[in-house]
Amino acid sequence: MEGHLVMSAKERRRLLVFDRVREGQLSVGAAARRLEISYRQCRRSYKRYRAEGAKGLVHLSRGRPSNRAKPKELRCEVLRQYEEKYEGFGPTLAAEKLSGEGLVLDHETLSHAGAWFWPRTNGRRGADAESTAVGESAGRISGSWSSLTAAITDGLDPGMRVRA
Repeated sequence: MEGHLVMSAKERRRLLVFDRVREGQLSVGAAARRLEISYRQCRRSYKRYRAEGAKGLVHLSRGRPSNRAKPKELRCEVLRQYEEKYEGFGPTLAAEKLSGEGLVLDHETLSHAGAWFWPRTNGRRGADAESTAVGESAGRISGSWSSLTAAITDGLDPGMRVRA
């Protein structure tokens, strides 16, 4: 058994469309429109698919290191300095402090290097998110909507109406 082929969703979609072209269900022009690419690019991709199969649709740079990647030695030195001196600093401030020591890199590079992580907020913003990061409950009310409105209306005059 050969190794597995890792494909993105876009590449899998191309594979499905090109399978239909190969079976005669779609023309190359219709495939180009469906994939939202030019006819010429579709012809090129389909030609490679016919020659190499599904492997021909996978991006050729997959698995290769980035041309912009920092050397591994720099990464190790930055992480070591961060752990020794700047533990708990955010990525921007830590990058500024490290640049003062001759280790110049962007704050995004530092956060991608694994030195710092955003606190988990589960998609919430503002005071609720900050309290979640700290671990407090921030006065959240649990229960159904009817129990919440009943709790609110208990203290109101009988003539008052609550809009839901």
